[in-house]
Amino acid sequence: MKLKRTAYRLLLLSCVLVGGSSSVYAGIEPRFADPVQPRFADPVEPRFADPIEPRVADPVEPRFADPIEPRVADPVQPQLPPEPQPSPTPTVNPTTPTQPTQTPAPSTGKVTVLTVLESGVTNYGRSIQTGKVLGDYFYITFTDYNRQTGEFGGTIDWKQYGIVDTIKGKVKGDTLVFSQINANRVKSIITVRVTDSNHLSGTWSIPGTTTTGTIKFTINPNDVSHLLHTYKIFVPSSYTTVETYDSYITKTSAGARNGSVTIKSDGTYIWNSAVDGKVIKGKWTKSKDISSPLILLKGEQGHDWKVGESVHSGADIVLWDGVSSQKADLVK
Repeated sequence: MKLKRTAYRLLLLSCVLVGGSSSVYAGIEPRFADPVQPRFADPVEPRFADPIEPRVADPVEPRFADPIEPRVADPVQPQLPPEPQPSPTPTVNPTTPTQPTQTPAPSTGKVTVLTVLESGVTNYGRSIQTGKVLGDYFYITFTDYNRQTGEFGGTIDWKQYGIVDTIKGKVKGDTLVFSQINANRVKSIITVRVTDSNHLSGTWSIPGTTTTGTIKFTINPNDVSHLLHTYKIFVPSSYTTVETYDSYITKTSAGARNGSVTIKSDGTYIWNSAVDGKVIKGKWTKSKDISSPLILLKGEQGHDWKVGESVHSGADIVLWDGVSSQKADLVK
């Protein structure tokens, strides 16, 4: 079979070579391959990813720490000092003198330097520099008194200047010796002792200088006994001083006496007024101002007159009606 196919193919090839087409193949149409239609890939529809719905995290409820209940410390029972035990009565040897205490306590009914230290109240006083006429007033308070050592502290308040100085000192017998230190660290040494029933008086000096002066202040600001006396009221010759707490105005005038006033311990006074030309009898009362602790009610010219110690030299007391002042000397 294969041989036949081969012989046929050879015969066909020879006819082509000799003369063209062979009669054998006359009338045979050439056969071309069927045209191939181009084939495109089927269109692919775009496919989008399915939309992803946003997913919100589940809400987390805040969790707070469990509340901590405050814990209060157990109350501490105060430790009270042991009850004082009675001391055995010491056996005194007659040949051995008894040692005195370091700082004696004030005697009952007697005013000492310890009276003002132990009172803790504020007292009023004045200070005048040597050679000067006008002085300064102050308020003094003693604090931190130690009876074992005799040491103490305190303050001096110069209200007219808005200055407060510190003081520190020690009891020496019947005398108080203390230093006064101001804001500029200037130190004054003050020495005072009891000079009457309601005053401590003495001197002051600034170390390293020649500056000295006098000082005086009350022991009990509520005690007015030192004002219960008879006084001669006067207008200084050639001028009258109109005095306020913070200033002094001098007016020229003829000097003259202006009568007298007697302040009694029974709460009354007698004022022989040269201005009113009559004798005024009235009552007095205490004030709340320790600088002028006593008031003469309805005195001269019908005014109420405060009475206080004079801050300046040349007078013992000052009478002040809120507008003008008069000075007076103690009748010895």
